[in-house]
Amino acid sequence: MKRIFSLLLTVILLLSLVSCSGNTPEQNTESKDASTVSSEVSSQTDTSTDTSEEQKEWEPLKIVENKVLVSDYETKRIIVYDLDLVGEDGDLDKAEIWSLKNAYSASVKYREDTVFGDVILHTADYNASIVDYETKKTIWASKGDAGWGVHSIEILPSGNVVTAGATDGIVRLFNSANCVNKGDKTKYTDYDGLPGAHGVLWDPEYDCLWALGTYELVAYQVVDNEDGTQSLKKISGMGGKLPNGDHGGHDLAADLLDSRYLWVTSNKVFRFDKEEGTFTTSYKDSAKLNKNGVKGFGNNLNNNYIYTQSKYDDASWAKNGNEGWTTDTITFGYWKTQNFLYLKKCVSEGAQFYKARVFYGKYQ
Repeated sequence: MKRIFSLLLTVILLLSLVSCSGNTPEQNTESKDASTVSSEVSSQTDTSTDTSEEQKEWEPLKIVENKVLVSDYETKRIIVYDLDLVGEDGDLDKAEIWSLKNAYSASVKYREDTVFGDVILHTADYNASIVDYETKKTIWASKGDAGWGVHSIEILPSGNVVTAGATDGIVRLFNSANCVNKGDKTKYTDYDGLPGAHGVLWDPEYDCLWALGTYELVAYQVVDNEDGTQSLKKISGMGGKLPNGDHGGHDLAADLLDSRYLWVTSNKVFRFDKEEGTFTTSYKDSAKLNKNGVKGFGNNLNNNYIYTQSKYDDASWAKNGNEGWTTDTITFGYWKTQNFLYLKKCVSEGAQFYKARVFYGKYQ
């Protein structure tokens, strides 16, 4: 009897030890899950280094549609093209998705604005206008007093409008946000001293207005006055002279992938560093993108490039008419692989495109 009792105690003790040292069902589950995750990470790591045919191909960014906005001197139209619709033959006419009949436009931009809504900004001769994108109706105009040779237009956050007049070398500020559709005479203030003024661009990141002339890039602070108007004050130390005696500052656009930089074109395509105040042509694939005679240049959120390059250089414009500063080709730079930028020529036969703009409403 004592032997049986002793055996029972031994069995109970052994069962107790096994129960205390073993895992609960929940613990066993956790251990299994951790093992599974570890296996998955290992599998992913192995896949990323796999060089077999089963490895996934590199896929380019596609954040936005590859749209471009241009003015055509031949048809006197402003046009939006979707470059994703251009076939292998490069026929640009297949890609037209929007157009507006108008006079010659030296500058075009698309804005999703808090004051005016979704609009097209454009300039022509003495005029600067804002057109509603949906209705195609003019909702603001300078009434012929934007200055001769006005080459660029911008909306400030207040709704006031700024233009760049190349012939007179002025930046003109219209305190006219409240004059929309009222037929009132627009009031403006001129800021001279920028010969060949060709570009104005509001910068929401740096809270300033950039302006480009023949020889230099400058920045203005927008000042709110006591009478409710606004004025511009040049900011010392921002911007700079175009390098190496280069002249003919022509186009000004944002680098949409990095707000620290601007694209500036003249006889070269420069990338401007706002923090350092320096111009450079040493950027990725500059050998393909840094061309003479580029009239409009920009990159979009897909890191694709869009530009227009005139058929002849500026020195021959008098002999060649509009062809001295226009082209029938929009060049579309996109990535075939992670490290290869392919330039696709998109052509509309007979067209006379001037500046090209990435179709982006926030800041470009």
